Amino acid sequence: MRITIKIACLFLTVLMLLGVSACAGGGGGVDESSENIVTNPFESTPDRESLEYENEYTRQHLEFVAGEDYKKLCADGGGLASDVAANYEDAKLNYVNGTWQAISKASATLGEGKIELINEYEILVTKLMQNTSAEEGFTGSFEKNYLEAVIGLLKGVKTELSDANKAVDFFTGEDLEKAEEYAEKLDKILIKLQKLDGVSDEEATGLYGDAVKQVKELFETDFIKGNEKFLKSVKGFLGKAAKVTGFASDKLTIVVDEYLMYQAMAKTGEEWESVWSSISSEAKSAASSVSEKKLRESYEKIAECIDKIIARTKAYRSDNASGIFLTVLETGAETVRDLALSAGYKAWDEIMKCWPVGQAVRTGLVAGVGVANLLANCDDIAYYGQMLIGYGRLGECAYVVLEKAGKELESKKTYNSALLFDKAFNIYKEIQLSACDCTISYCTAIVDNPLGYIFKYTSDDQITQTYIIQIYKADWLPLRCHGLQKIINNGGHVVGYNGNVYYFKLSAESVEDTGTNANFTVNSNVSNDLICRSSEGKETVIAKTNATGGIYICGEKLYYRKQDYKWYSIGFDGKGESLALSGQIIGDLSVKGMLIVKTNEGDIYGTDFGGNRINLLPAGYTGVSADDSYYYNYRFDSKGYYFYRYSFENDKNELIGEANIPEKGDMGRNLDDICVSNNGIYFLIGYYAGTGYFFQEGCIYYLAFETGEVSLVVNDDITLPMMYLADGEDTKYLYYYNTQSVLGVELFKGSINENVRRINLTTGETDTVSFPLCGEGVPFINGGKLQVLLDGKNSPTDMLTDDMIKKMGYTASLGFDDNGNALYHQFAEIVGDNYYVSIMQVVPDDKSSLGWRQGYRRVSTRLYRISNDGEETELIYEY
Repeated sequence: MRITIKIACLFLTVLMLLGVSACAGGGGGVDESSENIVTNPFESTPDRESLEYENEYTRQHLEFVAGEDYKKLCADGGGLASDVAANYEDAKLNYVNGTWQAISKASATLGEGKIELINEYEILVTKLMQNTSAEEGFTGSFEKNYLEAVIGLLKGVKTELSDANKAVDFFTGEDLEKAEEYAEKLDKILIKLQKLDGVSDEEATGLYGDAVKQVKELFETDFIKGNEKFLKSVKGFLGKAAKVTGFASDKLTIVVDEYLMYQAMAKTGEEWESVWSSISSEAKSAASSVSEKKLRESYEKIAECIDKIIARTKAYRSDNASGIFLTVLETGAETVRDLALSAGYKAWDEIMKCWPVGQAVRTGLVAGVGVANLLANCDDIAYYGQMLIGYGRLGECAYVVLEKAGKELESKKTYNSALLFDKAFNIYKEIQLSACDCTISYCTAIVDNPLGYIFKYTSDDQITQTYIIQIYKADWLPLRCHGLQKIINNGGHVVGYNGNVYYFKLSAESVEDTGTNANFTVNSNVSNDLICRSSEGKETVIAKTNATGGIYICGEKLYYRKQDYKWYSIGFDGKGESLALSGQIIGDLSVKGMLIVKTNEGDIYGTDFGGNRINLLPAGYTGVSADDSYYYNYRFDSKGYYFYRYSFENDKNELIGEANIPEKGDMGRNLDDICVSNNGIYFLIGYYAGTGYFFQEGCIYYLAFETGEVSLVVNDDITLPMMYLADGEDTKYLYYYNTQSVLGVELFKGSINENVRRINLTTGETDTVSFPLCGEGVPFINGGKLQVLLDGKNSPTDMLTDDMIKKMGYTASLGFDDNGNALYHQFAEIVGDNYYVSIMQVVPDDKSSLGWRQGYRRVSTRLYRISNDGEETELIYEY
């Protein structure tokens, strides 16, 4: 009985991979019965629940389908490919001088031989099908597939070993203890993988990659490594795959690698095949619905090409998958990812050996040669023109498939429907990009030829100019239906991007040791290291430069300020540092790859990833907030405030409302705080007076986006120019100060007050509550804790507790002690699943005091990484 219980302990934690337990959350709208992308080889466990990765993957695709980019895409119909083809045909250019007659006389040159072309769409379809083949599919999900294989493998073994008598044969004595230790370690890894909500595909892949690395390390422990019977049992569950490959390795990690490669080769990409089959069906349907012979034949030929390649792929996969696999294992790839990539290309090369035109295309792609250059005796203009017609036909059919996939995704909301939509989108995108390239090549070919020669190919209905096509292509290139690379905490001291974090590692000389009010002067002449830190903790020095952070990321470049308001940019490889812009960066719009800058003259403009300047607002306007479509802003005069929103699409700054709020007596007026909600803007107007221009009183107003009307929300003796909007599940509250009993937060880190007023924005009722009010996202010290208000929550989140401070080696608590010593945060920022907190320890220093302003001496400054569950604390560096 003892053995049975311990075996159960070993594999109970494995179930965590299959879906989080009730305490950690689950579903997320994904059908739990949906299948995974890798077929489960273990017949004893056919039903596996989705990982949180699948929920996030599905959510991102649903969000894309509901977004503006997809709506605009759907409004295009067949997109550029269809439009250009229509223009080409309307001008009858394909009939001039017999376009296809010229093409049909051509032949593709491959090695010493030539291949006669029979179907004019053969090259085009082959190229597109290869460009969208399986190699992209399993490089993007390899780590996930690896973990899924581990799930199935261990579940299968668990089923076998649930018999106590059999278990004795595998685990005895110390092996059982190691099994439990292994289970605990694996459990911690798996729990981390559930925290993928809201992260990009690249970040998720990074997390899975870390987990794969750790799982492999666990597999190589003495327990696994020294147990041949366990490994033998594992191989037994691989069934047919084991018979095909032999799996001669004596390491479990390699066995799993081999199995995944076999699966990749055996599948080639089911979603890819399904979408292309659907495009073929749409082409056949289109052929049956038109009467014009040439048009009908073009659809039929496209369908014929697609069906032929799919049929050959299926046949070759069925007969030779094992042969391809064994060949791939001999490639000598250094890493599994390299093996996956080489496997993808190798598989297609093997398949295309009996598909000569496909082999010609592959040869051209590998060699960097355009498809047209592989043709002999070909009129380039005629060739590109004929290809444009083909892209138009394919674009129309692929669009119908994409639209159906989108509707199915919205209806079913399953992981499988998201996979199909993803493949349909990327195939449609490839058609559009290829159409752009073909159009540019066509126009270039015309320009490069004598006027008399090209006259027969031109008409009054001239094809769109090349530069317009290039703009269209630039819009398509960054468009993704999921996994947008998310920049986290842009503008902060620590910025996350693509699984890495970036920060400056300061030297001791870069900051003065003493300063009044604990403000320590930065020495701008000292060089500091700009660091890229991987998810594994490996640090790489990108550059040495005299900057201290914050850092912005935009368009594959890092931006930092070196002096005054001069911002420099540098590549991620540390090359090409240059002066990028002057002024103040006041925000970023990551979804558009844009930084928002206010010049010294007061103008506001955006700078995109190409360094292009997009003028937004002239001097006299103040920026507020931005979303995907608008940049909100305002201006003011003696009568009041005027609120606008700038449309990125229409390049217009439109008035959405005005607040007639005149100045009051001798007091000055200022717009002090703004909270933007989905339906409007809350703004706090403060009045100032006295020699120090101190805050006297204030009111809170609301501007409704829909009507443009402005209403008074709070006129209740506001005593501090600060408010906070909290969106509860059922109720929305607005918090504000109306009492003088303000507690100063230690060392000038904002203000909090445990007795503040709040208004229920649904009922209009107000009450006094105990609430540590501070600006949203601004960390503050409260009762020995470092806390922050986040995401419209009705209670603060702990970032750092007194117990954690003690574990870091500090003897004091956060805040002041009785002798005036202080321990506080220089900055505290949230990057993904971690807090990055710079903790500064200071003591009074009377020599640096100035009048009543106390001087301090810096004892130490340390940057820590703290996991947001509080379990991990790591010292990054100290100066």
